Amino acid sequence: MPTLADIISDINLRLPHSTNSFTDAIKAGWMNQLQYEVWRWLATTNTTSFEATTTSTTYTLSTNIIPDQIKRVRVYDSTGTTGGYQDYTFADWDSMEGSNWYIKNTGFGLYPAVTTTVNVEITHVPKPADLSATGASTTIPVLDSEFHELYKYRVMKIIAQAGNSPDIELANNYQALEDEMMGKIKMQYYRKKQAMPAGKPWSYKRGWYNG
Repeated sequence: MPTLADIISDINLRLPHSTNSFTDAIKAGWMNQLQYEVWRWLATTNTTSFEATTTSTTYTLSTNIIPDQIKRVRVYDSTGTTGGYQDYTFADWDSMEGSNWYIKNTGFGLYPAVTTTVNVEITHVPKPADLSATGASTTIPVLDSEFHELYKYRVMKIIAQAGNSPDIELANNYQALEDEMMGKIKMQYYRKKQAMPAGKPWSYKRGWYNG
């Protein structure tokens, strides 16, 4: 699997003059900007679990969990294996009835508060971890390897646009390649979305429900 160092090395090979003005850290920063733009299209989900107790009403979530990218909240009994589970949905502030989950500035809360220790399982599309030139030789970017060229196109486009004598033609070529690959990522996303099981659609307010 190509690493961040491999990607930067290929950029430096294609545009050797880039190493004179642009450090690896700067290039990694531009790749992070790209990730922020495309991560919602990645269509991959992670599951995070934590224990909720009667002594707490709100809980701190991992920084890679974004409220509007939470797809399901499921609450299990204390062992997580017996007694079944209950799906929680986003709290309707006009009518907070029954069991709901909600997000607020101070953390993630369950409503009503639990009366016994339970395990909470959150399925979400994770925000990608920032890329850093430090440790680049072992860092694997979040995009699938088939889309790693997208990182290169973005960085090389910016470099081509930089300076007092920008190479507009080269920048436009990289932009066209970037647009083409972005189209493939979006197409992959919609194909996965169409493959979801039949049922009621996902909505931010009520959550994903297949029943």
